[in-house]
Amino acid sequence: MYTFTNISKSVFGKAQSATPSQPTEVTLTITLEHFDNPSLPKTFATGDEIGGYVSMEMPETTEFDAVSITLEGTVTTFVRPPLLSPGGNNRDHKNSQTFLTLKEPVDRWELRRINTNAIKWFYQIPFRFEVPPDQRKPREWQAHLRESVRHAQLKIPPSHEKNSVPSTAPNIASISYCIKAKLLKYGPQDGPENPLGETSRMIRMVPVVTEEPPLPICSTLGKESIAAATAYLGGNAWTGSQGKMEMEVAQPKSLCVPVSTGYDTWQKESVETRAEMKLRFEPIEVNGMPPKLTRITAKLRAATRVSSTSMSDCPYRIGTRADGTTDGLSVETIPLVGGTVQEVKWHRDLTGHKRDAMSSDQAGGRRHLTTVLPLRLVLPLQKQYLPTFHSSLISHFYVVVLVLSFRMHGDSISPKKESMRLEVPIQVSSELFVNRDSHFSDDSDGEGE
Repeated sequence: MYTFTNISKSVFGKAQSATPSQPTEVTLTITLEHFDNPSLPKTFATGDEIGGYVSMEMPETTEFDAVSITLEGTVTTFVRPPLLSPGGNNRDHKNSQTFLTLKEPVDRWELRRINTNAIKWFYQIPFRFEVPPDQRKPREWQAHLRESVRHAQLKIPPSHEKNSVPSTAPNIASISYCIKAKLLKYGPQDGPENPLGETSRMIRMVPVVTEEPPLPICSTLGKESIAAATAYLGGNAWTGSQGKMEMEVAQPKSLCVPVSTGYDTWQKESVETRAEMKLRFEPIEVNGMPPKLTRITAKLRAATRVSSTSMSDCPYRIGTRADGTTDGLSVETIPLVGGTVQEVKWHRDLTGHKRDAMSSDQAGGRRHLTTVLPLRLVLPLQKQYLPTFHSSLISHFYVVVLVLSFRMHGDSISPKKESMRLEVPIQVSSELFVNRDSHFSDDSDGEGE
């Protein structure tokens, strides 16, 4: 059993004298290493060490049995079912899970008593946690899931909550991390714990996320990681360009956003990736030519799917809701680069083609024309973009929407116009950025020499 001994007059504001019939009021304070700003949550990344100490004080001699210091991660979802949900129950479905608990063992000899004349005697207990790459679950956790889904759900998710900085996190869910400290006294005969005092300190987590293999896409082409769309041009309005236009885009490389630790909020102006749009035109007229390509627009859709029960898969398409009564979906659309199409060079194929990508149901050997348009997808970093992640209750993922516009050849005042649209998943990964010019860098211990 540990004992606090008060040997000086109590002058600390929150430590009031307690009568024998009242519980002793204990003041606990969590201080982080290096530069510390208690009014803001400090940011940490995968592999970082979270160090600091817990200060404890009280106005009189107090006996206690244990000190608990933990780092906890909690996910909470809020799902409102449709008004006409079965059973007429329209209350919000709220679910919370603590997916990470790291404990700092506190030995009696680690309790250091420091003499400060201005206040009194108090204890300082150091702690140190290392941010793990995964949730440290046992092997049997979610053993019924596919290995790829289980692997994704075991990773440490980023802090996911609205704050003063605009981000892609909606209000239907939150992922929070905090350090908790408790001073405990056990009941008689190892009875239930009685907390004499407790406190917590919020922190932010931005794990470094590497790019995963391409995601599967439900496609009539039977090929994974490729999205396709088809348009049929017919009628007098398309004379000279009648036929079938096919568009295909493979999943691009990830958009890699920088993450900063400590209190640094520096951001790049933008990040970018590249993709290719493959087009195939199969005319039905002799000497038929493809229509005139005019514009490509690109948008990024940030989607968050939440559930009040554990999900058995990792969503990668926005689509329809999987369960109309127990899950929800929030989507935000962000414009990407777009503009007119420059000169396009079509290649004529008179030898036929194999039935694979860009194929049709027609027999091989039909004349067609093909071209490839390079795409530069630029994402302005005007807000915080959370990396792609999948937990058991929350999935945050991204989709690129591409629209190709084209029209008839000629100078008609109102030429016939058409467009093709497709959606292709894209990952948002993250990499650690260290701003050497920051005054809040953790490279120093914050103490003068």
